[in-house]
Amino acid sequence: MTGRFMGLVVIRNVTRTQSIAQDHFLPHPSDILICTPLKVGTTWIKALAFATFNRKDQPCKRSSILSHTPHICVPNLEFNLYGGRKLSDLTVAASPRLLSTHIPSSQLFLASWLSSGCKFVYLCRNPKDTFISSWHFFNKILRDVHYKVSLGDAFDAFLKGIHSAGPLWDHVFGFRMLGNQILIRKGKVGDWVNFLIQDMAQQLDESMEQKLQGSGLSFKA
Repeated sequence: MTGRFMGLVVIRNVTRTQSIAQDHFLPHPSDILICTPLKVGTTWIKALAFATFNRKDQPCKRSSILSHTPHICVPNLEFNLYGGRKLSDLTVAASPRLLSTHIPSSQLFLASWLSSGCKFVYLCRNPKDTFISSWHFFNKILRDVHYKVSLGDAFDAFLKGIHSAGPLWDHVFGFRMLGNQILIRKGKVGDWVNFLIQDMAQQLDESMEQKLQGSGLSFKA
């Protein structure tokens, strides 16, 4: 699918790089993949994830995040690694690998990705803030060609789902449903009563209370 967003034909190019990433990227069980739509705070979560991920080997004062942009520290699959003429060889990258992508779940999760055991971190944002940030971002890019998209035209395109990674609602909903299918059995607080007898529950309560003593942490019985 192709379409114009903020004056740019973006879908075709993004689809091409997404396809290349799908064909060449082989996830490892230890990989951590940050998945986000565009303009939802990706730069922030990359910085936080990198600093947390490398806190043992790179203390705060020596962290690479202080001298390099988060997009270098946590490269994007379709733009940084597979978006150029020369494809990156990730087989030589040290594990675990911290990577990112804007690819929607409908195009991202091939069978090999799901069965790899790699971890996915998802971030989204209020759609209105996402739209405004996108509008400013693409107008900043278009400044060099002396072109500016009005708020109204950009808004109409956004409502039609014309965005660099497809409709925002499809991106968010796809990951939401996938998360439920894989990780969440029921999501109901207190469902344990249908499985544990009272003696088992009491033993677990006493064990947790003992292990957490002095920590300030507690759980309701």
